[in-house]
Amino acid sequence: PSRTAEVSGEGGAGFDDDLATATVISVVTTAFAHDEIGGQDLLFVNLPRSFVVGELPVSLTPGKVVLELLERVPVDDEVRAGLERLVARGFTIALDDVLPGDPRLTYTDLCGYVKIDLSAVTGPALTRLVEQVREQAPHVQLVAEHIETPADRDLAVGLGFDLFQGYLLSRPAVMARESLAHH
Repeated sequence: PSRTAEVSGEGGAGFDDDLATATVISVVTTAFAHDEIGGQDLLFVNLPRSFVVGELPVSLTPGKVVLELLERVPVDDEVRAGLERLVARGFTIALDDVLPGDPRLTYTDLCGYVKIDLSAVTGPALTRLVEQVREQAPHVQLVAEHIETPADRDLAVGLGFDLFQGYLLSRPAVMARESLAHH
């Protein structure tokens, strides 16, 4: 299985997607070198609407990161145009937390990855979703999220996922570095 590094936040009540992504971009571009965070692996960075449509800048290096379109981003022409611009700049796009009937699946022609949370989609619905994505976008790599147990891993392997993410495989690591005071 491929190993990837993920830099992301958990959206919930009161969570600011824009601030979280801006903070991640700042850390990735100023505090740490890419190789210190992800080695030679890709970093997956969550991308809210404001970054997709160009209201906030994506100052990352294409080829070293995958931009994950958050599940909270609505499907519209402005988002599609923003994704097309990011792809033209050389970025790879992922759809994060895809569920059955997800309207973002209309963007699979622009994506390199589709991430499915095994804790959110189970049983026959999971099988159908995997089949739908494979049929609609055979070029994308399917990422199984929330691999927590050997049974989760075996299920994902059996369904033909390409990449795997979860606590069974690796725990998050906190990185810190002293910095100079602003004065």
